[in-house]
Amino acid sequence: MESQQETLFSLASAFKKYLADRPNAHLVLEGHADHRGKAKFNEALSERRVEITRRFLVGLGIPAANLETKAYGIEENMTKEQVKQLVEQHSNLSQEQKDKILSNLRVVTLAQNRRVDITLSSTGRQSNRQFAFNAEDSLTLLGPKEKGAKPATKKKTIEPVEQPTAERKPSTD
Repeated sequence: MESQQETLFSLASAFKKYLADRPNAHLVLEGHADHRGKAKFNEALSERRVEITRRFLVGLGIPAANLETKAYGIEENMTKEQVKQLVEQHSNLSQEQKDKILSNLRVVTLAQNRRVDITLSSTGRQSNRQFAFNAEDSLTLLGPKEKGAKPATKKKTIEPVEQPTAERKPSTD
């Protein structure tokens, strides 16, 4: 989707600037899949998703050595409750738009689990994990574009946190 490409363009630009000060920093790309399908299929799908994202970022000038990839399949899927909370807290959605998304929560949750999370890792520290949620993308799943829908805002800076985080390992199922 165009919104995802715009997010990756912005991320690549900010990360290239960040690399000037911290050349050892890297981005961790974590691929996910919704719960439908068999475990091996979902793992392979997650791997393809993350590889496409990695190639796109390399094409935008991010050195491949500064990218780490992981594929989780259905591990770490977002729950309906997590997606509901993101919708309810979204400031660019009207109440009517929130109600429309919430009445189709199953579809939106499935879509949210077909994703690649990207986090910054710098000297053993990882940035705050934020689930990507794009209200416009969610609304396009549910019908024609809403009049007056404001575009979702994206955080444009990358800020590492100071606490080291435990390394997660992909499942070998």
